[in-house]
Amino acid sequence: MKTGIKKILIFVLTAAVILALAACSSKQEPAQAQPSGSESQAPAGTGPAKPEGSSAAEPQGSDEPEPWVPSENDPPRYTSDEGNPFIDLEGMYQDEAGQRASMVISAYEDSAAIVSVSWADSASETNDWIMYAEMDEDGGGFSYEVCIKTHIVFDEDGEATEETIYEDGTGRFVIYNNHIDWIDDKEDAGRGCRFVPVDPNATGGI
Repeated sequence: MKTGIKKILIFVLTAAVILALAACSSKQEPAQAQPSGSESQAPAGTGPAKPEGSSAAEPQGSDEPEPWVPSENDPPRYTSDEGNPFIDLEGMYQDEAGQRASMVISAYEDSAAIVSVSWADSASETNDWIMYAEMDEDGGGFSYEVCIKTHIVFDEDGEATEETIYEDGTGRFVIYNNHIDWIDDKEDAGRGCRFVPVDPNATGGI
């Protein structure tokens, strides 16, 4: 009799343990497996908070060079990645009409030129202009805003006396197929002047 009661108690306890384990496991939600190598993603519209005042645009670079500001006596200048456009125009030119004026173009720095014009009034007097020029955007000519005119007189011994006439000349040169015209804003000195290359083979620009 005792043996039968003992078997019944063992059966009841075993059943209670099984029911308890089943109840505990039913309360736990199975974890969702993440795909291999993937990162968990935040729900749409959520994410790390951005600092106040920030925008979606990328920040401007802080290491850009400051723009070059010319001083009172310095000519303007700029750089070009395409090479100096005056290389093909370098050389000596002569006034085709009067034969008394000559011009020399020399490429300067990255994209500018030093242009000098000499005009003989007589055997003992001449006027010289020296200009800092830059190519126009359309490529049809080049302009200058820095120009110095000097009047030179030679005595019987060949000694020269120079007088600066002005230092604020402006103007433009217009490039044609076979010559260059000079448009002088200060005193119209280039009226009727047409410069042609002294050696056309040495000047590839016109």
